[in-house]
Amino acid sequence: TDPETYAAALSARLFRLIMAIFAYFGLLTVHLDAGNAFLNLLLPELIYLQRP
Repeated sequence: TDPETYAAALSARLFRLIMAIFAYFGLLTVHLDAGNAFLNLLLPELIYLQRP
């Protein structure tokens, strides 16, 4: 994969395993949404974009 377009994500199998471990030990799960995490990221070069 191209490192500039790669998005890290868990596989469904690994996610279910982690949830099973949390359930087994009675641990609390918390959901966080990082949709705006890279909104103010400084890019090394100028990028031009034209919307369709």
